Amino acid sequence: MTTDKKPATEKHVFAFGRTNFIVLTIGMAIVILGMMLMYGKGSTETHFDPNIFSAMRIKVAPAVLLFGLYYHYLWYYSST
Repeated sequence: MTTDKKPATEKHVFAFGRTNFIVLTIGMAIVILGMMLMYGKGSTETHFDPNIFSAMRIKVAPAVLLFGLYYHYLWYYSST
């Protein structure tokens, strides 16, 4: 009876290296932070909340999101 077991010395080879996973995780954390900055209570038909037009939601949060999206791109081209 034959068994097709892999040798114990064989390692898994991933498509990305450890550094790429770290950079990806940091980029995702920055994007999540930007989404959290945009989150807040909205206005209803009976109550107007002026915080929907705050600088945090309109200017800072989108900038943080864009930085998170381009983080890996900037890291990659600055290291080559």
